[in-house]
Amino acid sequence: MKTPSHEQPRGMERSSLRTLFILGHVPLYFFAVGIAVVSFGVLAVVDDEVRRVTAIAGQTVSEQLAISEMGSAFSKVWLWSLGAFFLFVGLGSALVAWTHRILGRRIDRIVTHARRIGVGMVDVPIAIEADDALGTLEEALGQVATALAKRDAARHSDQEAREVDAQVQRALAMIESEADAHRVVRRALQRLLPDEAAHLMMADSSQAHLRVALTTGKAASVSCGVEAPALCPAVQRGSSLTFPDSDAIDACPRLADRDTACSTACLPVTVMGRATGILQMIRPVHQRFANRELSRLDALASALGSRTGTLRTLETTQLQAGTDPLTGLLNRRSLESKATAMLIGAQRLSVVMADLDHFKHLNDTYGHAAGDRALRAFAQTLRTTLRPSDALARWGGEEFCLVFDDCKGSDVRIALDRVRLNLARQGGEGVVPACTVSFGVAEFPRDGLELEHLIEAADGALYQAKQQGRDRVVLCGETGNASQMDTSAT
Repeated sequence: MKTPSHEQPRGMERSSLRTLFILGHVPLYFFAVGIAVVSFGVLAVVDDEVRRVTAIAGQTVSEQLAISEMGSAFSKVWLWSLGAFFLFVGLGSALVAWTHRILGRRIDRIVTHARRIGVGMVDVPIAIEADDALGTLEEALGQVATALAKRDAARHSDQEAREVDAQVQRALAMIESEADAHRVVRRALQRLLPDEAAHLMMADSSQAHLRVALTTGKAASVSCGVEAPALCPAVQRGSSLTFPDSDAIDACPRLADRDTACSTACLPVTVMGRATGILQMIRPVHQRFANRELSRLDALASALGSRTGTLRTLETTQLQAGTDPLTGLLNRRSLESKATAMLIGAQRLSVVMADLDHFKHLNDTYGHAAGDRALRAFAQTLRTTLRPSDALARWGGEEFCLVFDDCKGSDVRIALDRVRLNLARQGGEGVVPACTVSFGVAEFPRDGLELEHLIEAADGALYQAKQQGRDRVVLCGETGNASQMDTSAT
């Protein structure tokens, strides 16, 4: 079986270290062998010299014995010195070998840690065993591992932020209301900055007041309470502002006098080129917001502003397409669509056709501007007198169509009489030229099951109201019991 590639360098490193160790000791071993050879040669020469001297004639036995003992003592001293030398060499070699083994283990550990760093395993720290060159290397590896861990954490965080941004874009593309957009922002904030306090404040339709659209994190952290977009420094500047300490002299005055000091980041939400909201993040005092966090929050605020602008544009376009531009009521097509939907599953429903009396004479006498004012006044009277659930539409010219859900004809008569009274009151006060209105009422299912049939029936009742003298309410099928109120006193 083939040896794994990551094990081959380790064996080569160990072989190289052994080779260096052996080569480093070769001169010492040669020197020791040379000393041993010289020593044996010296001892042999000394022994031969002692024998030669003791063989000289004329020496006494005691002198020969003394010379022999002196040579023997010299040999012993030399041998002891040679033994001590070899003992020193052996102990030195053993110490070097032990040191080599310890250093080899440390080097192996450093190499292993370096390989772990190379494959991304940077979460295992390396201990510094000694204040030496290897200790410096271990410290450097630790610093490298820490730097790589921070880089990987930042990369992972950036990748997660990009994923959240992509998810936010996809989610915002699917929503159909600003409330849905705010819920998407809430989820994004909980993902990007979990457990942190955040407030989104958006302006109302008048752009004069701010309301809190969402709150996340600690409930105790309240917003700054700025009343209008124009009063927010971040909106005035058109870019994000951070305040590390709300009690600082140069902090936003809206943050002053809080029960607890805080660190705040305020990011304007721009809708169609106009800052109409504020995304505010709150942290404990002196806990600053990193540039990376501010960049993510700014991207979130930008995405929210862009989608809000699109929704408002679509809403305006749909409103314009579905309403009458003069009166603001539904137009004929929108009324037909809404009434058809109201008929589905309805138990009781009334359809009313209305027509302003003598409208041509009003136009001819006072001019078309007065006629337009009369139409707008009647539309406003309908809105303020009838229920929000009632469908109100300008059918064409001075003719209107009304649909009352879950309401019988007699109740509709009462409501329409109030409309006639209120309209007469406006004419009496000089708000608009005095005018009256006639109504024809058809009831579902008695007078028809389809919208077309109900409108025909109501139109027939309206014709009867005109024939009977105008300014009255006539129910379909009614023969002389039309409602007429005396409005002359008003």
